[in-house]
Amino acid sequence: MIEAETLSARVSQAYADSEPLRIAGAGSKHFLQATDQSAPGAVLDMSDYAGVISYEPTELVLTARCGTPIAELESLLAQEGQALPFDPPLYSGADTLGGVVACAASGPSRSYRGGVRDFILGTRIINGRGEDLRFGGEVMKNVAGYDVSRLQVGARGSLGALLDLSVKVLPRHETQETVSFICDSAAVLGKLIALERQPLPLDAAAIAPHTSDNKVRLVIRFSGTAAAVKRAVSDIGGDVETDSEQWWLSLRDLTHPFFDKVADKDSADLQIPLWRFTVPADTPLDAFVSAVPGLQPNDWLFDWGGRLRWVKSDASLAAMSAVATSFKGQVSRLGSGSEDSVQAADMGSASALENLHMRIKASFDPRHILNRGVLAFEQKMSSMPVVEPLTTSITT
Repeated sequence: MIEAETLSARVSQAYADSEPLRIAGAGSKHFLQATDQSAPGAVLDMSDYAGVISYEPTELVLTARCGTPIAELESLLAQEGQALPFDPPLYSGADTLGGVVACAASGPSRSYRGGVRDFILGTRIINGRGEDLRFGGEVMKNVAGYDVSRLQVGARGSLGALLDLSVKVLPRHETQETVSFICDSAAVLGKLIALERQPLPLDAAAIAPHTSDNKVRLVIRFSGTAAAVKRAVSDIGGDVETDSEQWWLSLRDLTHPFFDKVADKDSADLQIPLWRFTVPADTPLDAFVSAVPGLQPNDWLFDWGGRLRWVKSDASLAAMSAVATSFKGQVSRLGSGSEDSVQAADMGSASALENLHMRIKASFDPRHILNRGVLAFEQKMSSMPVVEPLTTSITT
């Protein structure tokens, strides 16, 4: 196993030389990145920095190195009847904890259980100067000031190379059951929101096209005790789905037939342009589908209770950005190979937010050597003579 000191020394040298570095792990999520694998910089390979550091089942806390495979962690937790509550997607057999945190990858239960950010307790990172820093700890309430541990979630390595991560784990659900409904497209969100407001063990919800005009398929998963799940299914009705576990896994891991010709996880290039929208839960389905230029009837699939919307389209970046803006959402294009895909990262057009992100970036990586180009606002930094760092102290 590579040592943290070796990695820190490598980054320190790159800082001294102003040499860009590309932080890499298992490579299972490269197709989620806006940049391609030929981006400038030598590779800082983190995959060998692996292993569980500590696990306290009674405290519901696990600490592991960033290169530890998710499959290894799930196997360990299963022995104690526990699990990672954010249900991380598995795009290959080698997905790592660091990759999940860096890309903020959460499963279908994201809107109901919480995402990666909600369960991060502490981090250890190497910043852009090569400094070995620790933030947070192993309990939920341990931060005064900036919660830097959670700041790393979704940063894609742009703020530092992740070393160690402490996460909260939870007991596994006793049972799960999935039911589905065929609904009018105009009424489906109203039905779902009404269900979300009830005291039901609702764990995941997805919406898919249906063969009938103006109809969609609403799929709902309940998780919890056997008695609670049975009561929920009885109360709301619907068609009980068989083999539902595999269906949800296919949605989580992007192996659902919808992604067959889109998410080629063996290549950074996508066969069909795939767009990822995040929008408010009450964004009208029909209005959204109609707003996407040239969208075909079956070229969409909604997860996270309608908050995450996958779309296949040849539309331009400008057109898709306009759609996202009109619905107060965000959009990114998956895959690489085009300047548009870089510009489509999740920052939107909020200049105040971009300015804050640039100042944070300057504080952690003043010479802009870590994972250049993974976030859209970074492109602006290269054209700015000085970016003022965030001067307020960051609590470790």
